[in-house]
Amino acid sequence: MNTEWKEEQYVLVVKQNFCFGDVGASFDQDNRKQEVGFLLWIKAGYVDCLEAYTYGFEKWPEEDTPFQLFYFGNKRDLEYLRRNWSL
Repeated sequence: MNTEWKEEQYVLVVKQNFCFGDVGASFDQDNRKQEVGFLLWIKAGYVDCLEAYTYGFEKWPEEDTPFQLFYFGNKRDLEYLRRNWSL
């Protein structure tokens, strides 16, 4: 087994500024199911902001509210994300 350390660099050529948001969370509050969504903003190639939002007049969940994360469409669409990131 070769244990010699080799430093390799991999460059992923993508847009330096983009946003995607294919993740949401569902939870029960006020005896009904509610959802929130998330947007991840990339600026100059670095994570800039994780934005969370509610829909319409729904309340933000209480601090101790159990939740379940999900992908919109029930599955992460990697091809869509690649098209969004690519130059």
